[in-house]
Amino acid sequence: MACGTPVIGSNTSSLPEVADVRALARAMVLVGKHLRAELRAKGLERARQFTWEGAAQKTLMVYRRLGRTQHESE
Repeated sequence: MACGTPVIGSNTSSLPEVADVRALARAMVLVGKHLRAELRAKGLERARQFTWEGAAQKTLMVYRRLGRTQHESE
């Protein structure tokens, strides 16, 4: 997303997309110029919602929660 490249993927697991090369090739053909541009814009917009600072803050929240849980069980 952050590179502006639309991703074709499975909505189940990774195995079908690895095993079905023909389906992946069809999807690549079906993603035309207009849809590719739309998906690129949406991906870049979505990627802007993720920052290193945000990841650090969420990680710190988890550590604090884990610390409280451990102190409560002692």
